[in-house]
Amino acid sequence: MRPLYQDMLLPTVAYVAGPGEIAYFAQFRSSYEWAALSMPLIYPRLSATIVEERLERILAKFKTTTEDILSNANGQNTVLFDAMIDSPLSAKFESAIGEVDISLEALREAVSHADQTLDGALTGLKGKVLTTIRDFQNKTLAAERKRHATEKAQLDKLFAALIPSGELQERELNLVYFLNKYGPNFIQSLKQLLAPIALDFHEHHITHLKDISSK
Repeated sequence: MRPLYQDMLLPTVAYVAGPGEIAYFAQFRSSYEWAALSMPLIYPRLSATIVEERLERILAKFKTTTEDILSNANGQNTVLFDAMIDSPLSAKFESAIGEVDISLEALREAVSHADQTLDGALTGLKGKVLTTIRDFQNKTLAAERKRHATEKAQLDKLFAALIPSGELQERELNLVYFLNKYGPNFIQSLKQLLAPIALDFHEHHITHLKDISSK
């Protein structure tokens, strides 16, 4: 009932709403008709991610973009980190696992010829051996990552800033966060930066704060 009370007390011409609000406002038309109220126009709000200058250097270091992080957020920090340390360990382990698999599989015909009931035992043995190697691979790669603690901390900081708690900034970060860092003039600067795209609500925008300082 909140929208009805709201528009009865303060009639609204247009309501700027996020995706969730637009979805539930779509269910209210009959309620507005019942209350004999004019339903306001529903206008989608601008959606944008703010990229601070300090993050630009980390993005360049890891040779990635904000767009890539937003589109492949789940587990992407580990993927980027492994790519950056450029360790040959992963490739060597994969090669070893492939060779072991091939070698054990090459025994199957001879083992089956000796005793057909041993075919299943060979399959089980291969599974155990490959699982053991995989577990050792994970332990070794974890030790390799630990050696690069600084880079991992930078990458975690990047993800925490661009997609906090796995959500878009606009759902997690309050404007106060930016005001504390950049002062009260931040609002006016951000308005100037967003002005060219303010009416484009069809896609999520990436906004670079470095563009403010360059103007």
